[in-house]
Amino acid sequence: MLLPESRNFLNKVVKRVHFFPDRADIELELSAHIEDSALFLQKEEQLDEREAQIKAIERMGNAEEIGTALNRQHNPFLGYLWYFSRIIMVMLCIVVILQSIPMLLVSGWTIVFDHPIRDIPKETYVRHVEPNIVIKLDDRRIRITDVIQSEDGSLHICYSHYSLSFSSLHGWSFGGLTGFQDEDGNTYFSGGGRGTAGLYNRARRSLENFPFDKEILIIELDRAGRYYRVKIPLGEVKQQ
Repeated sequence: MLLPESRNFLNKVVKRVHFFPDRADIELELSAHIEDSALFLQKEEQLDEREAQIKAIERMGNAEEIGTALNRQHNPFLGYLWYFSRIIMVMLCIVVILQSIPMLLVSGWTIVFDHPIRDIPKETYVRHVEPNIVIKLDDRRIRITDVIQSEDGSLHICYSHYSLSFSSLHGWSFGGLTGFQDEDGNTYFSGGGRGTAGLYNRARRSLENFPFDKEILIIELDRAGRYYRVKIPLGEVKQQ
C-alpha cells in the first residue's frame, strides 16, 4: 500500500505529463516500481514499510525531472493525434457496420427465402438440369444453379452471384448473364427475368420460344476484355 509520501511523489511526476490519457498508466507503472523497490529494501536492509518507501522514492530521483522526461516520451501532439485517430476509426467502423446491416439483412433474406426459381410452377417443367457451373468474372463469382424449360417454350436460367470485393469494379458493372445461343449458333435474347439485391444475389433470365429440339445452351460473353463461355446440356424433354 502506497503511503502519502509516495502519492505526493507520483502526483508531482504525472502533473508534468501533458498527455492526460497516459497519466493513469504512468502512475500505475511507477507505483509498482516503488512497491517492488520498497519490498526489496525491507528484506535487504531490514527497514519498516514507511522507511523503505521513502528510500525507494529517494532512489528514483527528482519527481519534476522524471515527469519532464516522461512528458517528452509521451509527446502530447503525437499522443492526441493517435488518440483521436483511434476514436475516428472506431466511429468509421460503426458507420460502416450500420450501413452494412440493411445489406446483410437483404442478403440473408435472399439466401433463406427468395429464389427466382419459385416463380416457375413445377407442373410446367418439361426439362430441368442443375449444372452447378461457376463463372469467374473479375472479382465476381456467378454460379448457374438451374436451367428449366417450361411447357410454353420459355427457357429459364437461374443463377446466383456475389463479389469477393466490396470495392467497385472500376467502371465495370455486372448487369446479368447475356449472350445465349444454342448448338447451331442461333442467338436468343432475354424475354424477362428478375433478380434480388444484396451482397449475395439470386437472379433468373428467361428466353422466349427456345426450341424443344435443341440440346445445348451456350452462354458466352466477349466484351471489354472480359470473356466467359459455358456449354450446358439441357437433357431430354418430357413427353407431354
